[in-house]
Amino acid sequence: MNSKIVNRSTNIIINTSFSAVHCWSKCPIKEVNYLKNPHRHTFYLRLKFPVSHEDRDIEFINMKNDITAYIHDFWEGKDIGQESCEMICKTFIVFFNASYVRVMEDNENGAEMFEEEIKI
Repeated sequence: MNSKIVNRSTNIIINTSFSAVHCWSKCPIKEVNYLKNPHRHTFYLRLKFPVSHEDRDIEFINMKNDITAYIHDFWEGKDIGQESCEMICKTFIVFFNASYVRVMEDNENGAEMFEEEIKI
């Protein structure tokens, strides 16, 4: 008989998006030097938040409303300058204390960031 140790974790998941303009003014890659110019994307975000039980530890409708308000105030329709997908991930993971954030440009390419607590 095989025995195994199972470690399960549960997250709530929020999916959202916003449109904004950004650029990579110091792009060193000749083939994509057009990225130096401001250009628009729809950024698709997925955020995950760990929960400790199965009875709405975090109400995801309220969390989505908080994220939507933050996006409206600081991101939607704005020129976000040099912000990369990686930078946006970090901003959202820190601001909302998420365990995971994924940011995709036009739902094609992007970045993800994980954060997990390490107990010592």
